[in-house]
Amino acid sequence: MWYVLVLFTIIHQISAIATGSEISMEYRFKVFPVNECPGNKTEFERASEKMNCSGRYLCAPNRDLTNLIEFCTDRRRSLYSAGNCVRLQGTGDLNHYNCSMFSTGCPNEPYSDDEIYKFPACLNINGVLQCYVSEKTCLER
Repeated sequence: MWYVLVLFTIIHQISAIATGSEISMEYRFKVFPVNECPGNKTEFERASEKMNCSGRYLCAPNRDLTNLIEFCTDRRRSLYSAGNCVRLQGTGDLNHYNCSMFSTGCPNEPYSDDEIYKFPACLNINGVLQCYVSEKTCLER
């Protein structure tokens, strides 16, 4: 029976990504699924303009690592330490995710949340297995 629930969840998420529609994840602001997050500063700025944020634009994995999501945040710019990626948790805060078990791509220097594009491994998730692709155990699941 659990596989029916998993299948339903996967179909729902794929549908949301395909249509670009808002997905409800109990965050304090709207989030939108995307196939990929911006890969450089220019793409990041372009996506920010497209979203027309009154606050700041960000793109990151959701709490369950099932989707990459873009959103307009109401939080100030934050600094994250080396050895950590981020994901959107709680009602909408980016939290550290220890990436020391990544085979490659774990940030080796501090970075601000709006510079996440500098570390593509932090934005490369397997939504079905709910893990970062660079995690050594991700593809073994």
